[in-house]
Order: sequence, then structure tokens, then C-alpha cells
Amino acid sequence: MAELLVSDAFLLLKHDGVYWAAGQRGGNRLINSVNITEIPDCYEWFQKGEMVLTTLYPYNTMDEKIKFIKNLNEAEVACLGIHPGKHESFDLPEYLKVLADSFNFPIFIFDRKVPYSRIIKKIYEYLLNKEQIALKKEKEINTAMNQILLSKGGIKEIIGKLADIINLDVYLLDENFKVMETSTKKHSNIRFQNLLPDLQTRLRKNVDKLQTILYEDHMAIVLAVNINKYVKNFLIAFGKRPLTDKKQELCEIAFMSAATALKMDILKTLSVIEAEQKLKQGFFDDVMSGYYDDEFLQDRAKALGLNIFEKNFVIVIDFNFKNNLPNKTIHKDIESLIRDSFGSIKSRIILSIKKSKEWIFLIGFKNKECKGEMLNKEILNHIFKNIQDEFCIKKSPISIYIGVSSGITKIVDLKRGYKEARFAIEMGNKIFDNNNVIYYDDLGIYKLISIPDKVEDILVDNVIRDIYEYDKDKNGNLLETLEKYLDFNGSIKDAAEKLYVHPNTVKYRMKRIKEITGEDLFNDDQKRLYYHIMVKALKILI
Repeated sequence: MAELLVSDAFLLLKHDGVYWAAGQRGGNRLINSVNITEIPDCYEWFQKGEMVLTTLYPYNTMDEKIKFIKNLNEAEVACLGIHPGKHESFDLPEYLKVLADSFNFPIFIFDRKVPYSRIIKKIYEYLLNKEQIALKKEKEINTAMNQILLSKGGIKEIIGKLADIINLDVYLLDENFKVMETSTKKHSNIRFQNLLPDLQTRLRKNVDKLQTILYEDHMAIVLAVNINKYVKNFLIAFGKRPLTDKKQELCEIAFMSAATALKMDILKTLSVIEAEQKLKQGFFDDVMSGYYDDEFLQDRAKALGLNIFEKNFVIVIDFNFKNNLPNKTIHKDIESLIRDSFGSIKSRIILSIKKSKEWIFLIGFKNKECKGEMLNKEILNHIFKNIQDEFCIKKSPISIYIGVSSGITKIVDLKRGYKEARFAIEMGNKIFDNNNVIYYDDLGIYKLISIPDKVEDILVDNVIRDIYEYDKDKNGNLLETLEKYLDFNGSIKDAAEKLYVHPNTVKYRMKRIKEITGEDLFNDDQKRLYYHIMVKALKILI
């Protein structure tokens, strides 16, 4: 809807003998229509933005006139025009002038010779002409944006075109207020970056309508671009104040066109990504099924553009929801956090599969980056720490476990890599205290263990069963002592430090184990290794 500033309406009508009698500070009020009233008590008919014309004939007393002005102001009427009617002229009473000035409510006095029809005609001619100009400009901008989309342009081109039209720096922020695209090479526009925290606070509120946020010497024009129920981007134009009325009108038209074009482009991109992800999900499921031969799977991978590096790792991020009730908001937070965390190595991601309680990645490195397990671990550990720290800060009701496979060199080894990463999680969170990130290659001897399903499968061994039952009956610590003794290669001192007991206590317990089992477990290296593995396996199951 076209609108006209009250101050501009005065300039339009002043040559017809219009006098601005009160409320001069209300010149920035906007007129969108004209109404006439010559009957009392019709306040419910008044609309926001109207210019109301009257002779004040129905309002005789001072109280009636005061009530009339107050009701007009409360209805957000733009201004009042008073016609002398049958009188030669009209003098605005001082009490009405004071009242109007206190509200910044504009009051015009018309010349008796000027009919209502001339005032109405001039106002509506201006509004209609302005509407036509706006529609023409809107059509031109829409055509330009559509041309970008038809020529396979995208976000970058749309942002650039908007910046050219309004001659301001333009930014597109994602839902986490990070810059997705900008029209300026001065990406680190210092003033914009300094004001961004304040903008974030404001943007968390509803900005579905175009807003202009004013600062001391700069201003930001902001509009939310709602992609779907869960994704919202923010379109921002940033520049120096002041902004002329014409520039403001141009921004309003251009912003709406650009927002529509951005939404169409982003939705198209999301649709393509979703289709590709379904194909990759199908490929992953086929690899896991084991129904297809290597040659077929390699051809499928090539068709999907899954080009692996010299050395690749499967990463499984496992989410344990403490209340067992994951909601869409939590899933959105997880997705956003993982996407941001892995964004720094986006070019290394060969495959990513999102499931209800786990996220699977296939990440690639060059051989030289993996020598000595230095760079690849450094990169991955930085990402994992960021994910864990963020959830700790938010006190999220989610436990996170991360497993990393050994290196794979062929896409068909994806199944092995996935099993190793899952094994690392299942084994690691039972063995290693306070460590939620487990590399399969760090499991050492545990990699040799095929974990039995039941404790009874291990207790078939008489020695282990005797020690286990002793601990159970006596509430003892012989199994734990045996484990640490073997961990430290028979060092009484080191085992005692780890157990926080006196070395004599360890000596006594080891003597008790020999008495219970009736044999020396440590004279034979193979027997020592066997019982070391069995104790570790039992620890996992109990």
C-alpha cells in the first residue's frame, strides 16, 4: 500500500491555502487514505493512517472537541484537516493546539474556498501515482531476480544484485547468525562486526516484517527469510545514515523480491541435497548389507561422486538421549552443531549419513597427513572437542560418544570401518574412564577381543570364575587388582598407585589370588596374556 508523509501532504496542499496549525512534530506520520466525518460518536470507523476531514460541526463544546482529538490520536489517524464550513475562517483554539502538540498530532486548517473533493483528489492522485511507480519498480526488480535464477545463478548473484540496486552492503546470515554470503569484499566490515552482537539480540525476536534498526551513524535494514519451519536466514543491508524516503521505499521493494528469490534458490538447493542424501543413504545401506560385490559397489560410489582419499576414516558420533525423548529442537541443535563443527573440513567429507541416534562420516586425508598419526588426529580432536564443549555449555540432556575407525583405502571397506568405529564406542566407554572419544587404533589389545554376549561365557574358565565368585561373596577387589597388576607388567608399586592402596595390600591380594586359584598365573607369558584379555572382557560385561 502506497503511503504519503504528512509533511509531504502539506507541501502538496499548501498552494491551496492550507495552514499547518498544530502538531508540526508529527510530520513523519504516514497517510494511506482520506476519510470525512460530520457526525458525532463515530470513532470505531477511524483507521490507522487516515487523513480525516471535518468542519467540527458535530462537536460544539470544548470537552467534545478534546475527546474528538484524543480519539483520533488513539486510533493512529495520520492527521486532521479542518474546513471552516459556513464560516469565513477558522481559528484553532489554544487548548486544542496545546493538546495536538503534546501528541505530535498534525492539524491542518483549510481555506474556505477549497472543497473536500480537491483535497481528496490531490492526495489520491499522489498515492496512486506512487503505487504505479512502486509496481513498475517491483516488476523490474522481480524480472532481474528471476533472470538470475533462470541463468543458474544463486545466493551470491542475488545478494550482489540487491546491493547494486540499493547501493548498500548486503549480508545473508544463517540461523546461527554466521555470514553465509556478503556483497562486499570487506567481509570483515569492522562497524558491522561490532554491531553484530546487538543485531543478534534483536534478530532473535520476530523480524518477519522489514525493519530498520538505527544506530548512532549507521543503520541496518533487516528481514527474516523463512525457508521452512526449522530454517531461518536473515537478509541485512548495512550502511550509513540517513536514508532518504525514496531509498527506503526502494529498499522495501528490493528486499521483498530478493527474499523471494533467495527462498526459491535455497529450497531448490535443499531439494537437490535431500535427493543426493537419499541416494548416499541407499548406498551406505547396501554396503552394510553385504549383498553386493566390490565391483558393483565401486561403480555405485563413482556414480555418486564418492571419491576417497589415500587414507580414510569412518567416524561414528553416537547420541545417547538421557530422557529417551529426543525432540525436533534437540535434533536441530545437533544438526546445526555438527554442520558447523565439520564445516572447517568440508572438502574432506566424502560421505555423511544422519540417523536417529548417530551420525556417520567418512573423512579423507593424504598419506603424509597421517604419518605418525599427527595431523589427522589433531584436526579431528579439535572438531570433537568443539562438539563436546558446546553440549557441556548448553547443559544438553545428551551424552556423546565418538568412535574412529582405522584407516581404509577402498570404499568397499566402509563396512569394516563402520564396525570398527562402533566397536571403539562400545568397548571404549566401558573401559576408559571419562573418555568419550575412542580411536580403534588406540584400543591395543582390546582389538583382539570378541566380546561374549554373557558373563557366563567367560566364567566357564575355572580360574576367572573362582576369583569372580570370591569378589562377589566377600565384596572384594581381587579382579580389579589382577587387572592393574597385569596392566603394569607385574609392578606392585605402579598397581598400588593406580588403585590408591599401599603396595603391601597389592602383595596380599596377589597372594590371595594364588591361594584361591591354586596356580601361578604369571610364570607363562601366554597364560599371562590370556588372563589379561579375559579380565578385560569380563570388565566390559559386568
